[in-house]
Amino acid sequence: ELGGYGGVPTTIITTIKHPTFQGGEKRGSLQRFVPASTDMSDLGPAGIDVEQVHKIAIVDLLLFNVDRHEGNVLLRVTNGSSNEPTRELVPIDHGLCLPVIVTREHGPNRQLMTDLYFAWQTWPQAQQPFGPKASRFLGKLSPHMVDDLVRVLRTDLGNQAIPSPA
Repeated sequence: ELGGYGGVPTTIITTIKHPTFQGGEKRGSLQRFVPASTDMSDLGPAGIDVEQVHKIAIVDLLLFNVDRHEGNVLLRVTNGSSNEPTRELVPIDHGLCLPVIVTREHGPNRQLMTDLYFAWQTWPQAQQPFGPKASRFLGKLSPHMVDDLVRVLRTDLGNQAIPSPA
């Protein structure tokens, strides 16, 4: 649980039943709809606050999200307190988090590591030092956080969904 830090919309694990599904049902995640102005696929990073980029970068690195392309980052523009527009980045689609990197049968997944790409990695904001909010968040992380996260996901998804490391 990241305590809402990364701006990820509320997401639940659910089962949907339909006669056209193999076995009659499918299990997956359902994410809260977030009204947004657009996604970042047609925009550059200009005008985006450093803190917004850092929050997505931190979440992606903690979850090792290997699918953070520009289409999976929504831009939400709202009126701020002084009637100035505020620009918030909302990360969506976390279906490729915590991938299997090494297996006993195949060894390291070199293709995964070669193709790794984060939309934000070349943005100038990503090159800036962490600000106070990011630093406080990182300082609160438990050394056992990843173990705890995997345990929760195994409970929600079933033990077979997340293989043990080699």
